Amino acid sequence: MSGYAGAVTEHVLPERNPAGPSGRTLGRPVDVEASARILDSALQVYGQRGWHGYNLHQVSLHARVGRALMYSRWTDRESLLIHAFKALAYPAEIDLRSPLRALLIRECEVRLSGYTGRYGDAIMRLSGEARSIRDPTLISVHEAVYRDHSLRLVEELRRRRTNGEIPEDVSITLFLDAVEGALYMHVMLTPDDRLEDLWQRASPFAARLVDQQLRIIGLSGEATPGRSGYERGARSEGVADPSGHGKPGG
Repeated sequence: MSGYAGAVTEHVLPERNPAGPSGRTLGRPVDVEASARILDSALQVYGQRGWHGYNLHQVSLHARVGRALMYSRWTDRESLLIHAFKALAYPAEIDLRSPLRALLIRECEVRLSGYTGRYGDAIMRLSGEARSIRDPTLISVHEAVYRDHSLRLVEELRRRRTNGEIPEDVSITLFLDAVEGALYMHVMLTPDDRLEDLWQRASPFAARLVDQQLRIIGLSGEATPGRSGYERGARSEGVADPSGHGKPGG
């Protein structure tokens, strides 16, 4: 098995075929390839058509599966979209206990790969439609993909600020807004024919962006992991407080 089909094997919803008295499974075995195509097609159709043009019929056509097979796994478009985003949009785990610079670079790599990868259209569309359409399902998906992880990241960085790893007058929310905003705008302004190149150089771009943002708040970008590896050089040179108010917050 190869490609996205292999990548989502563990996320496939099982066929509704309980085991019989002999212990053998009743009915047809789960078609993992078809299930993978369904998840992939859910994000492709949503990315191309948006919430109002996305439905199980369109997904089944795109995935080249029959309606009987489609409905044996999914009974509504909402649960399919949530599952597809959770399985495919940002499947990578981020270790929040990593050294600060490594944590931020990994966060940027995952976000940038999402924006410029196979499901970039779906991810970018979700950001806009969750706010403009205000459908409860889209809001739930957006919270699962963005908000829940972002809140954990904010709390982790606030913990590090309390421990002295980040200057106490740095607003964590404004700092992350600057990082995420820079990524988003860079992708938005990159021509379509250069998105593949941007995806290929996600790691060096992420490192450059993180290093610049760390220097702005007074931490050396080229860091040895741990508090002692950073130097407050930029702040000693009179770099303005990025939070705009000179007090802890955010």
